[in-house]
Amino acid sequence: MTLGWGLFINFGAEANWAKIIMYQVIAGVGVGPNFQAPLIALQSLVQPRDIATATATFAFIRNLATSISVVIGGVIFQNEMASRAGTLRAALGDQTAAQLGGGNAGANVAVVEALPPGPQSVARQAFASSLSTMWILYTVIAFIGLLVSFLVGKQTLSKQHEQHKIGLEGEMQRKAENRRSKGSRAGAGDEESRPRTGHRRENSRPESKDTRITTASDGGDESKETAKEEV
Repeated sequence: MTLGWGLFINFGAEANWAKIIMYQVIAGVGVGPNFQAPLIALQSLVQPRDIATATATFAFIRNLATSISVVIGGVIFQNEMASRAGTLRAALGDQTAAQLGGGNAGANVAVVEALPPGPQSVARQAFASSLSTMWILYTVIAFIGLLVSFLVGKQTLSKQHEQHKIGLEGEMQRKAENRRSKGSRAGAGDEESRPRTGHRRENSRPESKDTRITTASDGGDESKETAKEEV
Protein backbone atom coordinates (compact mmCIF):
# COMPACT_ATOMS: atom_id res chain seq x y z
CA MET A 1 0.00 0.00 0.00
CA THR A 2 2.83 2.39 0.80
CA LEU A 3 4.40 1.66 -2.57
CA GLY A 4 1.10 2.18 -4.36
CA TRP A 5 0.43 5.55 -2.73
CA GLY A 6 4.00 6.58 -3.44
CA LEU A 7 3.61 5.74 -7.11
CA PHE A 8 0.52 7.93 -7.30
CA ILE A 9 2.77 10.91 -6.64
CA ASN A 10 4.31 10.30 -10.06
CA PHE A 11 1.07 10.96 -11.95
CA GLY A 12 1.54 13.80 -14.42
CA ALA A 13 -0.77 16.30 -16.05
CA GLU A 14 -1.37 14.04 -19.07
CA ALA A 15 -3.18 10.73 -18.79
CA ASN A 16 -0.94 7.69 -19.07
CA TRP A 17 -3.12 4.57 -19.03
CA ALA A 18 -0.23 2.19 -18.44
CA LYS A 19 0.72 4.06 -15.28
CA ILE A 20 -2.88 4.38 -14.13
CA ILE A 21 -3.55 0.63 -14.44
CA MET A 22 -0.25 -0.61 -13.01
CA TYR A 23 -0.19 1.83 -10.09
CA GLN A 24 -3.75 0.98 -9.12
CA VAL A 25 -3.06 -2.75 -9.28
CA ILE A 26 -0.06 -2.34 -6.96
CA ALA A 27 -2.07 -0.17 -4.55
CA GLY A 28 -4.97 -2.64 -4.64
CA VAL A 29 -2.72 -5.57 -3.75
CA GLY A 30 -1.56 -3.63 -0.68
CA VAL A 31 -4.98 -2.35 0.36
CA GLY A 32 -6.91 -5.60 -0.09
CA PRO A 33 -5.42 -7.64 2.80
CA ASN A 34 -6.02 -4.74 5.19
CA PHE A 35 -9.77 -5.24 5.01
CA GLN A 36 -9.93 -8.69 6.63
CA ALA A 37 -6.55 -9.44 8.26
CA PRO A 38 -6.79 -6.79 11.04
CA LEU A 39 -10.31 -7.96 11.88
CA ILE A 40 -9.19 -11.60 12.25
CA ALA A 41 -6.27 -10.51 14.43
CA LEU A 42 -8.61 -8.46 16.61
CA GLN A 43 -11.13 -11.28 17.03
CA SER A 44 -8.39 -13.73 18.05
CA LEU A 45 -7.29 -11.45 20.90
CA VAL A 46 -10.66 -10.83 22.56
CA GLN A 47 -12.97 -13.10 24.48
CA PRO A 48 -15.52 -14.91 22.31
CA ARG A 49 -18.39 -13.15 24.06
CA ASP A 50 -16.86 -9.78 23.10
CA ILE A 51 -16.32 -10.52 19.39
CA ALA A 52 -19.51 -8.73 18.32
CA THR A 53 -18.58 -5.61 20.27
CA ALA A 54 -15.01 -5.64 18.99
CA THR A 55 -16.15 -6.09 15.38
CA ALA A 56 -18.61 -3.22 15.60
CA THR A 57 -16.01 -0.97 17.21
CA PHE A 58 -13.47 -1.88 14.56
CA ALA A 59 -15.91 -1.06 11.75
CA PHE A 60 -16.84 2.23 13.38
CA ILE A 61 -13.20 3.32 13.81
CA ARG A 62 -12.37 2.31 10.23
CA ASN A 63 -15.29 4.31 8.79
CA LEU A 64 -14.45 7.27 10.99
CA ALA A 65 -10.78 7.18 9.96
CA THR A 66 -11.76 6.92 6.28
CA SER A 67 -14.01 9.95 6.58
CA ILE A 68 -11.32 11.97 8.34
CA SER A 69 -8.68 11.02 5.76
CA VAL A 70 -10.96 12.06 2.88
CA VAL A 71 -11.58 15.42 4.52
CA ILE A 72 -7.88 16.00 5.21
CA GLY A 73 -6.95 15.05 1.65
CA GLY A 74 -9.61 17.37 0.25
CA VAL A 75 -8.39 20.24 2.41
CA ILE A 76 -4.81 19.76 1.24
CA PHE A 77 -5.93 19.64 -2.40
CA GLN A 78 -8.00 22.81 -2.03
CA ASN A 79 -5.19 24.68 -0.29
CA GLU A 80 -2.75 23.69 -3.02
CA MET A 81 -5.15 24.90 -5.71
CA ALA A 82 -5.67 28.14 -3.81
CA SER A 83 -1.90 28.67 -3.62
CA ARG A 84 -1.78 28.48 -7.44
CA ALA A 85 -4.55 31.06 -7.91
CA GLY A 86 -2.11 33.62 -9.29
CA THR A 87 -0.88 31.28 -12.00
CA LEU A 88 -4.43 30.32 -12.92
CA ARG A 89 -5.55 33.97 -13.18
CA ALA A 90 -2.70 34.82 -15.46
CA ALA A 91 -3.49 31.94 -17.81
CA LEU A 92 -7.26 31.57 -17.51
CA GLY A 93 -8.65 34.89 -16.37
CA ASP A 94 -10.33 35.86 -13.11
CA GLN A 95 -13.66 34.15 -13.74
CA THR A 96 -12.27 30.78 -14.77
CA ALA A 97 -9.56 30.92 -12.11
CA ALA A 98 -12.23 31.52 -9.47
CA GLN A 99 -14.06 28.40 -10.64
CA LEU A 100 -10.90 26.28 -10.29
CA GLY A 101 -9.54 27.80 -7.09
CA GLY A 102 -9.92 26.58 -3.53
CA GLY A 103 -13.04 24.60 -2.70
CA ASN A 104 -14.48 24.95 -6.20
CA ALA A 105 -11.69 22.98 -7.88
CA GLY A 106 -13.07 19.50 -7.31
CA ALA A 107 -16.58 20.46 -8.42
CA ASN A 108 -15.51 22.16 -11.66
CA VAL A 109 -13.26 19.54 -13.24
CA ALA A 110 -15.43 19.62 -16.35
CA VAL A 111 -14.46 23.27 -16.88
CA VAL A 112 -10.90 22.17 -17.65
CA GLU A 113 -12.07 20.01 -20.56
CA ALA A 114 -13.76 23.03 -22.18
CA LEU A 115 -10.63 25.21 -22.11
CA PRO A 116 -8.33 25.80 -25.09
CA PRO A 117 -5.16 23.66 -25.27
CA GLY A 118 -2.82 26.26 -23.74
CA PRO A 119 -4.91 27.24 -20.68
CA GLN A 120 -6.03 23.65 -20.35
CA SER A 121 -2.42 22.50 -19.92
CA VAL A 122 -1.90 25.09 -17.16
CA ALA A 123 -5.02 23.94 -15.34
CA ARG A 124 -4.07 20.28 -15.68
CA GLN A 125 -0.62 20.97 -14.27
CA ALA A 126 -2.16 22.77 -11.29
CA PHE A 127 -4.45 19.80 -10.62
CA ALA A 128 -1.60 17.27 -10.95
CA SER A 129 0.70 19.19 -8.61
CA SER A 130 -2.03 19.60 -5.98
CA LEU A 131 -2.92 15.91 -6.10
CA SER A 132 0.75 14.93 -5.79
CA THR A 133 0.99 16.87 -2.53
CA MET A 134 -2.10 15.07 -1.24
CA TRP A 135 -0.62 11.66 -2.14
CA ILE A 136 2.57 12.54 -0.28
CA LEU A 137 0.53 12.82 2.91
CA TYR A 138 -1.17 9.46 2.31
CA THR A 139 2.18 7.83 1.58
CA VAL A 140 3.59 9.04 4.90
CA ILE A 141 0.54 7.73 6.79
CA ALA A 142 0.79 4.37 5.04
CA PHE A 143 4.50 4.13 5.89
CA ILE A 144 3.76 4.82 9.57
CA GLY A 145 1.17 2.03 9.47
CA LEU A 146 3.77 -0.27 7.91
CA LEU A 147 6.19 0.41 10.77
CA VAL A 148 3.50 -0.16 13.39
CA SER A 149 2.58 -3.51 11.80
CA PHE A 150 5.96 -4.94 12.84
CA LEU A 151 4.88 -4.56 16.48
CA VAL A 152 1.97 -6.97 16.03
CA GLY A 153 2.69 -10.19 17.93
CA LYS A 154 2.00 -13.76 16.91
CA GLN A 155 -1.29 -15.30 17.98
CA THR A 156 -2.18 -18.97 17.47
CA LEU A 157 -5.80 -19.50 16.52
CA SER A 158 -7.74 -22.12 18.45
CA LYS A 159 -9.36 -25.03 16.60
CA GLN A 160 -11.85 -25.77 19.35
CA HIS A 161 -15.44 -24.68 18.90
CA GLU A 162 -17.04 -23.19 21.99
CA GLN A 163 -20.58 -21.94 22.29
CA HIS A 164 -21.10 -18.77 24.26
CA LYS A 165 -24.36 -17.30 25.36
CA ILE A 166 -24.98 -13.66 24.62
CA GLY A 167 -27.59 -11.15 25.69
CA LEU A 168 -29.26 -11.23 29.10
CA GLU A 169 -28.80 -14.97 29.46
CA GLY A 170 -25.09 -14.68 28.84
CA GLU A 171 -24.83 -11.77 31.26
CA MET A 172 -26.52 -13.80 33.99
CA GLN A 173 -24.15 -16.69 33.32
CA ARG A 174 -21.11 -14.40 33.58
CA LYS A 175 -22.36 -13.02 36.88
CA ALA A 176 -22.82 -16.54 38.23
CA GLU A 177 -19.29 -17.44 37.15
CA ASN A 178 -17.93 -14.36 38.89
CA ARG A 179 -19.71 -15.34 42.09
CA ARG A 180 -18.30 -18.87 41.91
CA SER A 181 -14.79 -17.57 41.28
CA LYS A 182 -15.05 -15.24 44.27
CA GLY A 183 -16.29 -18.11 46.43
CA SER A 184 -13.41 -20.34 45.33
CA ARG A 185 -10.94 -17.58 46.15
CA ALA A 186 -12.45 -17.20 49.62
CA GLY A 187 -12.23 -20.98 50.15
CA ALA A 188 -8.61 -20.97 49.07
CA GLY A 189 -7.90 -18.25 51.61
CA ASP A 190 -9.44 -20.35 54.39
CA GLU A 191 -7.38 -23.39 53.40
CA GLU A 192 -4.22 -21.31 53.53
CA SER A 193 -5.02 -20.25 57.10
CA ARG A 194 -5.71 -23.79 58.34
CA PRO A 195 -2.15 -25.23 58.18
CA ARG A 196 -0.92 -22.41 60.41
CA THR A 197 -3.41 -23.37 63.16
CA GLY A 198 -2.50 -27.04 62.84
CA HIS A 199 1.18 -26.18 63.13
CA ARG A 200 0.56 -24.40 66.40
CA ARG A 201 -1.35 -27.37 67.75
CA GLU A 202 1.43 -29.75 66.79
CA ASN A 203 3.90 -27.55 68.60
CA SER A 204 1.72 -27.53 71.69
CA ARG A 205 1.12 -31.28 71.77
CA PRO A 206 4.68 -32.38 72.67
CA GLU A 207 4.63 -30.00 75.62
CA SER A 208 1.42 -31.59 76.93
CA LYS A 209 2.91 -35.09 76.49
CA ASP A 210 6.06 -34.14 78.41
CA THR A 211 3.97 -32.67 81.17
CA ARG A 212 1.87 -35.82 81.42
CA ILE A 213 4.99 -38.02 81.48
CA THR A 214 6.57 -35.89 84.19
CA THR A 215 3.41 -35.97 86.27
CA ALA A 216 3.14 -39.69 85.80
CA SER A 217 6.75 -40.24 86.80
CA ASP A 218 6.35 -38.02 89.86
CA GLY A 219 3.28 -39.95 90.86
CA GLY A 220 5.15 -43.23 90.43
CA ASP A 221 8.01 -42.09 92.70
CA GLU A 222 5.58 -41.00 95.40
CA SER A 223 3.78 -44.37 95.30
CA LYS A 224 7.11 -46.19 95.61
CA GLU A 225 8.12 -44.14 98.66
CA THR A 226 4.73 -44.78 100.29
CA ALA A 227 5.11 -48.51 99.73
CA LYS A 228 8.57 -48.50 101.38
CA GLU A 229 7.30 -46.71 104.48
CA GLU A 230 4.49 -49.23 104.92
CA VAL A 231 6.98 -52.07 104.75
